[in-house]
Amino acid sequence: DIENAYKSLTAFLEMHLSLDKQIMSDRNAEMQTRFNTDKVLDENENLLKATTDKELQLQIMQRNESLQIVIIILVAIILIIVSVFAYKQLKRKRKYQNLALTDELTSLSNRRAIYSQSDNFIKHAKLSRQPFSIILFDADHFKQVNDKFGHDIGDKVLVKLASLTMGMMRETDVVGRVGGEEFLVLLPNITHNTAMEIAQRLLDCIANYDWSHIAPDLQQTVSAGVASLENEAELSP
Repeated sequence: DIENAYKSLTAFLEMHLSLDKQIMSDRNAEMQTRFNTDKVLDENENLLKATTDKELQLQIMQRNESLQIVIIILVAIILIIVSVFAYKQLKRKRKYQNLALTDELTSLSNRRAIYSQSDNFIKHAKLSRQPFSIILFDADHFKQVNDKFGHDIGDKVLVKLASLTMGMMRETDVVGRVGGEEFLVLLPNITHNTAMEIAQRLLDCIANYDWSHIAPDLQQTVSAGVASLENEAELSP
């Protein structure tokens, strides 16, 4: 029965091809699944590795942050130490400057300081065309004070002369000790006549002071001279 045999063979072949396709499809699906599983495993491993790397980076960042805090603290300590040292150096420098420009006994400007200040006053007076006067005075018979009462009393007399003079002057005036018992007063914006009046009041104030507070039977006066700026360029003339 050739015809039926052919049909049966054809049906068998079709069924066999169909089964082969199914088997191939199943195998492909299995291979695909295996491939996807491996891929997933690889991705999971990569994710785990990435997570581990991030944790390490986080630990490093935390350690760096701690180091930064330590460094900031150390820098702050160093800055504080340097600032304190610089402040002490500045105070020491100012102290030495004050010592270099201040009379140790009376705390007035010394000769060097008051001559420097006078030059500034003279320059300003010339530029602004303002008057400028000075009073130079010294203690009368001061050697006799030292000989009779002693140098300690003499020092107290000089200190009191400085105090009385400073008490009579303005904040803009400058009083200095330029010699043993010699004092100089700088009077910016003061005319000659006014300077004469100030000098007379100063002489009267010192003469009328009760010097017995320093030593019994002590009397002290001063002699003063007044000069006003004309065409001079410096203090000495």
